[in-house]
Amino acid sequence: MEQHEWRVEFSWVKAHARHRGNELADQLAKEAANNKNIEECYTKLPKSAVLCELKEKKCSAVSK
Repeated sequence: MEQHEWRVEFSWVKAHARHRGNELADQLAKEAANNKNIEECYTKLPKSAVLCELKEKKCSAVSK
């Protein structure tokens, strides 16, 4: 992450303290976790996985 000049900050957030957004997120997460009719979707990949795959393809193309 340092190579890409990313900056990461951590901060404490009091969770589920009667904040409407937190309560709604909790409710939706519980509904999704208990819903057997939701299709699993893993279409998003981390940037690191994409970069790794591109590097591998570049190396194999150069060696041919």
